[in-house]
Amino acid sequence: CTGMPAGGPTCFPGNGEVTEEECCSYNFELGAVPRNKVHSRFGRDKAPKVVIYHLEKAGGSVAKAFWRAASFRPIVLVREPDTIRDEFLEGRYFRVGTIREPCSYYLSLYQYGRSREAGHWLARDLAHRGFRDRFYGGEKRPEQFRDFLLHILGFDDMPAAKQDVGCGYMSLRVWTQLIMRTLGQELNRRVCDERECEVPPVPLGDFARLISEDLKRQCHQDFVHSHVLTGFDCWLHMERSQDEFRECVERFVGEGGLVNQGWESKIDSLSTTVLRHPVVCKNWY
Repeated sequence: CTGMPAGGPTCFPGNGEVTEEECCSYNFELGAVPRNKVHSRFGRDKAPKVVIYHLEKAGGSVAKAFWRAASFRPIVLVREPDTIRDEFLEGRYFRVGTIREPCSYYLSLYQYGRSREAGHWLARDLAHRGFRDRFYGGEKRPEQFRDFLLHILGFDDMPAAKQDVGCGYMSLRVWTQLIMRTLGQELNRRVCDERECEVPPVPLGDFARLISEDLKRQCHQDFVHSHVLTGFDCWLHMERSQDEFRECVERFVGEGGLVNQGWESKIDSLSTTVLRHPVVCKNWY
């Protein structure tokens, strides 16, 4: 950087999105760590673009807060109701996904839906179809949660012997957003042509019962074999997102990414405010 003493920082702006002058100013005004020249899958001296897949109720807000604390580079966000675009699956993106342990995921989804102020698409869809009192009325009870869970899994009218077929509700959300993207679009068109939709059912509404057993089995196979999921650079499990985020940043830097000076302490500080106590599943299942 011009004007710095011998041995001072250098900066490689990469693919032209940031000029050398801007890059050096980041080093001192924003505290960005100058990166070394690297050969990565993104091309020589090119900093990767970051895309975050936000699965609803799986710590997407935490991932965004962490990333903004760690790097000044802009984030491309795949929002909760969206499907991922083809371009985001190409090599020039550094992909980060959010996921959560299923038991706490479903319980968090249920508790969030009880709030009329917060709520979510699933709660709105269920209320529109006359299920609010059944699932959200009165005091919270494990029996009511069980009824809710069996319903969104599509099991409430299914024999017990068939209830372990293929993917569950959370997995179907991921599947229709990242892998089988056209299926969700087709189901939304079909369902909303047949009845009035408060919200499109896929991927955030009451849609699991619309998926056939064969497709649920295909979903399970795709989770085992799909290159889309293994093509993500990082998966942040909400239960251990802080540790996994540190590992993710190391990979990002290894691919030529720029990060802020002191980002680790910023993450520690954020963790006390954005990471809440996990829900206690043992009292509900």
